[in-house]
Amino acid sequence: MMVLALILIASGLLYYRQQNEEETLPPRPTSPAGSLEVIDISDALQRQGLKVQVSPRAVRSTLLSVPGQGLIVDGAALYVFVYDDVRARESEWEIARSNPSGVLPERTAFGTPITLGETHIAAGSNVIVALTGGSTEIAEKVDRAIDGLPSS
Repeated sequence: MMVLALILIASGLLYYRQQNEEETLPPRPTSPAGSLEVIDISDALQRQGLKVQVSPRAVRSTLLSVPGQGLIVDGAALYVFVYDDVRARESEWEIARSNPSGVLPERTAFGTPITLGETHIAAGSNVIVALTGGSTEIAEKVDRAIDGLPSS
């Protein structure tokens, strides 16, 4: 009788463990349009087939009022500047667009040199992104990702 009870308990534990291993986490809630975060930009880039890694690099632009968070996108440095809302981003977009090479400083906030070549910038929703060191193909995918962001 005791052996039967132990077998039933062990079977129950194995069943419970198997059920819990098969459960998946619920999808991450999306941010409302115009209030996107870096994770939303990362997701949009990945949907374009780009490999995205979070970088510990952060930058302070002399042209933009918000700091930029670094991502590595298919080996290229991409900096994401997140604004409180679309209107705040729009007010600085014209400045950035008129001087793309001035968006990124020569060094990160921690003093690490930024590989400066041609700086490609894009804007959508409440973000401006600056890509440096990427190919034309990467820049086109970044543009599609940013163009596809919900803005209102």
